[in-house]
Amino acid sequence: MTTFRATLALRPLVAIAAVLGLIGAVFFGAAMAMATNKGTQSGVSTEGCNVAWNTTAVMDEDLKNDDAEYPGLMTSVDGTPTDSFVNGGYIKEVNPVLGDPGLFEMNHFYYGSGDTLTQVWRIPTATDSTILDAKVTFTLPTEVKDLKVTFDSTSTNANMVKWGGNYAKYTWASQATAVDNGNGTWTVDLGDLVAGTGTVYQFMVELGGSNFTPADRFVASADLTGTYAPGTNGGKCPITDAPAKPTPTADLEACTAEFLGQTLWSIYDRDITVRDKVTGVDGDDTLGEVNADGWGANIGADGWKSGAERSLRLYAATTQELTNVTYTIDAVQGMTFGNVSTTADTPGAGQLQKNGYTAKVEGVTIEKVSDTQIVVTIERMPANSSLSFNAAAVLDGSEQTLALNHRLNGDVAGCEQPEPTTESKIVDEVPNCEDKTVTVKTETATTTYVWNPSTLKFDKETTTEVTESVRPMTEDEIAECPTPSPTDTPTDTAAPTDTPTDTAAPTDTPTVTPTDTATPTVVPTTTDTDAPKPSDSAKPTPVKPIDTDKPGSGLATTGDEGFPALAAISAALVLAGAGMLTLVRRRQA
Repeated sequence: MTTFRATLALRPLVAIAAVLGLIGAVFFGAAMAMATNKGTQSGVSTEGCNVAWNTTAVMDEDLKNDDAEYPGLMTSVDGTPTDSFVNGGYIKEVNPVLGDPGLFEMNHFYYGSGDTLTQVWRIPTATDSTILDAKVTFTLPTEVKDLKVTFDSTSTNANMVKWGGNYAKYTWASQATAVDNGNGTWTVDLGDLVAGTGTVYQFMVELGGSNFTPADRFVASADLTGTYAPGTNGGKCPITDAPAKPTPTADLEACTAEFLGQTLWSIYDRDITVRDKVTGVDGDDTLGEVNADGWGANIGADGWKSGAERSLRLYAATTQELTNVTYTIDAVQGMTFGNVSTTADTPGAGQLQKNGYTAKVEGVTIEKVSDTQIVVTIERMPANSSLSFNAAAVLDGSEQTLALNHRLNGDVAGCEQPEPTTESKIVDEVPNCEDKTVTVKTETATTTYVWNPSTLKFDKETTTEVTESVRPMTEDEIAECPTPSPTDTPTDTAAPTDTPTDTAAPTDTPTVTPTDTATPTVVPTTTDTDAPKPSDSAKPTPVKPIDTDKPGSGLATTGDEGFPALAAISAALVLAGAGMLTLVRRRQA
């Protein structure tokens, strides 16, 4: 613990603060325009629409740029040395110099001396996009958390613009309230921190009577949380209550142009939030556009009440020459129309002329049909022409996003509907020689021209159909058919069957000569002198007559086993005869 130094021993900077008292706070504050160091880190850790900012600073009048714990914090962002510890020690902050979407930094200095020595932590807080329900948790240095702390919401709000630089970009006013949490932290309620606005507040720690001096080292921090308003933060937080966009006219007549648009203006935004411009169904805005510009929004709490007004500039432009134009603007959400100008600027104001819409329109009439509709009629809009006129948007108090739907219709000059065309061709012919006909396949292509409101041109659409027909063959086609071959009478080429000629030597057929009428004896006639002769005493056996018309019938069949030799000889003779017959047939063949 460093021993408290006598007032005369304090550094000259603190001595000046002691003389100036609270005025010294302004003096030190004027130097805060340099409150970013070479080693300062961005404190932004926002995710989506959930805002998360941090600022942390070290206060030590003896802090050096090569400090082992906090290096690089005693030079400015351009590398030049800082002139005082009040302009150094910025560990982390939110600052446009770092590419951040606002300001959130921890200014630090002392004023007073002795019993009045006071440590001050001042927190400028500003935003580029509206933060809803913004809250800050301030954490005192651990060493002084038990000392008396005073919260001041006025601080230097009246002087912030005078600091110049990024501070001059915002409108500053007191709006913070704070509660001591009793544990060395405070909760600061900022309410809705509107885009382009800021507030500064400070905590003053009474060091008088303590042993602390400006040469001691203290670190304080603060964390800001909240939610970016719909339609803010560079489009990262989309509008969630947008009404339906205007839909293209169904079956739009040929040669008719249609430009559609929607204007969305968040009540938390100073300018138009979203301009949606469409030609036809899915085209872009290169052929023309209808939409609005806006300004003069009071986006504080009073600016959101019923009856609050904002200024609109409604406009129409075209690259194509149009005639008989009707431009309708409907207030569909969050507002009604107030005063509406009955005269138009042509060519239109704003960026229209810079975008090439420099020609004047002819025959303009503007009528406020009701509190929610304006109708503009235009006799002729030459190519690259435009117009604009002003109207007041009166908020209805619903706090919904202001929404306008735009629709422009006009005739495209010189446009004519092409006539459909038909072309047929034969793709195949199949002859049938039996019926002497030909099947003909014909393909017919029909081309129509369909108006495309996205391009303001006609698109070709071709359909094809294949049909079949039958016609008789021509004489030449018949001649090309193949001649059928005559049908021949079938000829039996099988070899004729020859009548067998038996050239074999005849075989004597045995003759049965009965010797006894009662019991006849078979007496064979044979050339075989060795054949046994039947015994006269043998009992004769009846013999079946021989059928000479059947092959082998020359064999005598008997049931008497007493004549085996005779049976064998007969069989042999029959087989020999058959063999000779076969031999003769082969030779004849």
